[in-house]
Amino acid sequence: MAEFEASPRGDPHNWNSLANYLFLHRKHLDSHPFVRAGKWSLPFEITNQPGARYDRIQIKGLVVCINGLVLEITKTRDLDRTRARRVRIYSFRYNAHFPRKHNVLRYDNMHADEPDIYHRHVFDPETGD
Repeated sequence: MAEFEASPRGDPHNWNSLANYLFLHRKHLDSHPFVRAGKWSLPFEITNQPGARYDRIQIKGLVVCINGLVLEITKTRDLDRTRARRVRIYSFRYNAHFPRKHNVLRYDNMHADEPDIYHRHVFDPETGD
């Protein structure tokens, strides 16, 4: 498979068009039953990486759920320099918590010793352990 062919259906970590990627974020958040209407923001920033093969796009923001849970999202992706402007997963972190309390869930791939392993950290909602 060539590097820039369409991703297999259902593979969210492979190449996808930037327009489709952003459309899917909006679509899922606007229609999700647990997301408080209009209470999410996921702005993105594109950074030119001189000398690198790809530019970077970082999405960083908040999603507020109807039960008061706040989900902080940080995603960094490769952004190709072709006209297609496709993106592919680089790193991600989802951190869920109730405001002024401890974490409830953290899901990431930010472990330097295992960069390709997806980690799920579950916390006791009462104690934070």
